[in-house]
Amino acid sequence: MTISLVGLHPHVSLAGDVESIQIVNFGLYKTTFEKWEAAPGTSDGKIEIISDQKLIAFTDKIRCTPGTELGVQYVVNGQHQGKPVDLLIKVIHSEKGRILSADQWLRTRPLGSTCFEGWKFGASSQRAPQNMTIQLYHDGRKMAEKSFTLVTKSMKRVE
Repeated sequence: MTISLVGLHPHVSLAGDVESIQIVNFGLYKTTFEKWEAAPGTSDGKIEIISDQKLIAFTDKIRCTPGTELGVQYVVNGQHQGKPVDLLIKVIHSEKGRILSADQWLRTRPLGSTCFEGWKFGASSQRAPQNMTIQLYHDGRKMAEKSFTLVTKSMKRVE
């Protein structure tokens, strides 16, 4: 299941609009659900749009349990503050340097504003990957990324 902050604006952005993307916070989050939106490039075919997010812990090591939410807050930098630009968000699931799967979706974000992209672990019985990377692209160029190490519940020692 994926989560993303609301902010859609119909438009066409140009490659020169975005100078950089700066990740300003990352870690464990608590979000407020608003609605579902279709996202064909994701495993569920939809993303969860949120109306609010709160950073719970600034960390890149995340305990992978159902309901856990990780993410990044970032600012898209450019000359025309407030102008909406298109971004491609990719979430890469990997283990031992090998990509297991990837999800991607498009978002429109205003230049100069703090935005959020994240991931929420569902109740699926699938084994979690060891790593997850959130990548932010504009006009085919990777502009920022943040990787997380996922920690599964430790096994109980039997003597």
